[in-house]
Amino acid sequence: MRLSRIVPLVFPALLLAMLAPAAMDAQQQVGNFLVERKTDLITDEDRSVAAVMAQERGQTLMLVWGCFGELAGAGFTIPNASSYDYAREMRMVWRFDRAEPEAVTLARATGAGLAYLLPEEYLHAFSARIRASSRLVVRVLNFSTTPTDYVFDLTGSERALGTLACMRNLRPDGSPAGVLGSAAEMMATPAPPLLTRADTVALIARFTPAEGREQRGEVAVQMRVTADGRVTWDGLQVTRTFDADFNQPASFIGSSLLFAPGRARRVTVFVYFSPAGGHIQVEDPG
Repeated sequence: MRLSRIVPLVFPALLLAMLAPAAMDAQQQVGNFLVERKTDLITDEDRSVAAVMAQERGQTLMLVWGCFGELAGAGFTIPNASSYDYAREMRMVWRFDRAEPEAVTLARATGAGLAYLLPEEYLHAFSARIRASSRLVVRVLNFSTTPTDYVFDLTGSERALGTLACMRNLRPDGSPAGVLGSAAEMMATPAPPLLTRADTVALIARFTPAEGREQRGEVAVQMRVTADGRVTWDGLQVTRTFDADFNQPASFIGSSLLFAPGRARRVTVFVYFSPAGGHIQVEDPG
């Protein structure tokens, strides 16, 4: 089964609701959900949000619904994180209560913080499943060298989502077709383990242009990894960059990586440059 790549909402109501200046009218705890009633300071439009949080290994993942006037949005967000430290998409397997696991790939919204949005056509069905379930387990596959499980206790979901006026405008004609994929397929094809991850910061510091040490951004490098885990120069290509001066450093870094032996494959390595050092993310096993 093909795994879908979900394009962010054209109008990211969730992010605008969370980030736009707003006056907080009330805040209440509803079960395990935090509900904040907010109003836009200029337009008086509804900016209310409802959120539930899960923690694992010191990292917090939040599931948030938000209103922008009559529009609704929802997605996963990582509080207090810098967007350049994380992948362009979140590859996950989730499970509602004892239901069958499902695979989902959500794209990172750009220009408004670090959030991965649910597609508009699935928002009604997803919210209905949240209301009918007591627990949601989310296994994030691509944010660290090992998958991380986040357990959301959904106590209070019916009442919490019921406080958001914009949720009443969701149309029930959406479909999960094209959104949900095979959990077994996604978990069976992880990115190849990177053996030299501990040397990442040193590599980035070594190859970063001296005049660009204060810049931050990402360069995507596609490369061919042989069966013995080495990178071949002839298959190395920069596919996206924030600054052309960083293309060659990113290529050198990519060529220096060593992966665990396995089958030959093509991967994309995202090299994140920052004043504090950097980060490497491996995605898209091929």
